Amino acid sequence: MVSEHYNQVEPVWEIPNPKLFPPFDRQWSKEDKRRFIVLFDISLPKILEILDSSYDKIFSSEGLMNPLLNQKKIEGIIFRWDKGLPIDPPFLFWNHQTQTIMIENGIHRLSLAFALEATNVPILINRYDFNKFRTIFKLKSL
Repeated sequence: MVSEHYNQVEPVWEIPNPKLFPPFDRQWSKEDKRRFIVLFDISLPKILEILDSSYDKIFSSEGLMNPLLNQKKIEGIIFRWDKGLPIDPPFLFWNHQTQTIMIENGIHRLSLAFALEATNVPILINRYDFNKFRTIFKLKSL
């Protein structure tokens, strides 16, 4: 069960060196920096607007009590954020076939950020998706 004080925590993001890739304790390599990029202050409402419809059941009126969400993962995120410990930004990608945003990794982080009424979140993307994300979110060039 999600703790009742979850709405008192503030998201803390692992920037600029997310640990999504094994081994999780290493710094990003030159190859990682060529392949991936962290985008800051991305509109969460806009992400949800363009998110693939397959995620509609997750971002529903049930909020964090949604049975599709792993409550232990949500509690783990709350525990870390409550202690001021950072967590990697969600890893998103552009689905060229459906013309929508997909979540590679980070459904629970986005769900909790949404429940906390965050307006902006950082995201991790593949560098080859940058131009599409730049257009959608009206970002400047790198």
